[in-house]
Amino acid sequence: MAEGNSLRNVPMRLSNTNVLTSEFNNIWDNFGKEMKMMQEEMNRFQEAMFSRAFASPHGFTTPLIQDGKDGQRQLKLRFDVSQYAPEEIEVMTENNYLLVHAKHEDNDGTKRVYREYNQQFMLPQGVTPDVVQSNLSADGVLTVEAPIPQLPEVQKHLAIRR
Repeated sequence: MAEGNSLRNVPMRLSNTNVLTSEFNNIWDNFGKEMKMMQEEMNRFQEAMFSRAFASPHGFTTPLIQDGKDGQRQLKLRFDVSQYAPEEIEVMTENNYLLVHAKHEDNDGTKRVYREYNQQFMLPQGVTPDVVQSNLSADGVLTVEAPIPQLPEVQKHLAIRR
């Protein structure tokens, strides 16, 4: 060792944390934030799509919005929940959102199975939760339907300033 240099021990602290665990937690947190941002963007897109659909007096037909037999437009959604028993499936409305949740847990001592399904869908303007109906087919397809009321056309005359 050269003169003037001093050797000094740096104390080492032992901890119960694992570097991989903390890195995974950071990745998981970032993933959660990105997923939240993506969900918010999808909600904005969905809202914009429906507001355009209802701005026109005739609306439009998509796989989600169809013309009914009586000429009234109908919201029709399908969800594949075939991996879940009927009692494991929950359909509800909250504010103007439709929520579909299904959860299956099985633990036979040698293996554990856990599945969860979540879908959230913004209901079109004018659809009230009272009119939403759901039906589960024998092959596990959940169909959710609701009539879409014809909204009055809003027309406003604007004064021209001179």
